[in-house]
Amino acid sequence: MEIMLLDIARLLLAIGVASIVGIERELSGKQVGMRTLSMVCGGSALVVIIAGTHFPDSVDRMFAGVVTGIGFLGAGSIIAHGRSIMGITTAATIWGMAIVGLSIGIGEYLLAMVFSLVIYLLLIKRKADDPVEAKVKKRKA
Repeated sequence: MEIMLLDIARLLLAIGVASIVGIERELSGKQVGMRTLSMVCGGSALVVIIAGTHFPDSVDRMFAGVVTGIGFLGAGSIIAHGRSIMGITTAATIWGMAIVGLSIGIGEYLLAMVFSLVIYLLLIKRKADDPVEAKVKKRKA
């Protein structure tokens, strides 16, 4: 029972962390928001929790499967419009939150929280606030 409660706590932590990042995406008007990122992160955590409990010799293969599968999901969010490409940050966010889920699933809470914070901070950073990005855009013009 004790292990089951820890597993449930891990799953809920993964969903909670992803929800925070997802809410930011929704407030920014992006297509991928709280529900999608919660499912990706929670599902990734659950895969590792189940693998660790029932298939301990296959955890590395489960990791590889999630990383590859999420790559395909992210690729589907990238759209090309002529010379412009949209959705790369969304794809990277999906992939990153899957990695957070895997990390929480195996119990690497500190690494998962630090990476989640980095993802969140990168997403809330507005382009207008970035002097380096402004210089690059000015140079291209």
